Amino acid sequence: MPEYACQIVSVGAPALMTNYIGDSDIEECPSFGGAFAVSADGEAVASLPLGVEGALLVDLDKLL
Repeated sequence: MPEYACQIVSVGAPALMTNYIGDSDIEECPSFGGAFAVSADGEAVASLPLGVEGALLVDLDKLL
C-alpha cells in the first residue's frame, strides 16, 4: 500500500479503494479482495485485508 499512499499524497485528495474477491479457478482474472481508505496526507484510516470477504465501514470525517 505504500505506493498508493504516495500517489494519494501527490494528488492531495483522499481515496477509497476496493477489489472484489474473484473465482480462484479463473487464472486470467485473479482477484484477492481487500479494501482501504487513505486520507489526503497518506494515512490509512480503515482497511480490510486481502483475501477477506466483508464490508469496510469508513468514517468519512477522518478522510478530510
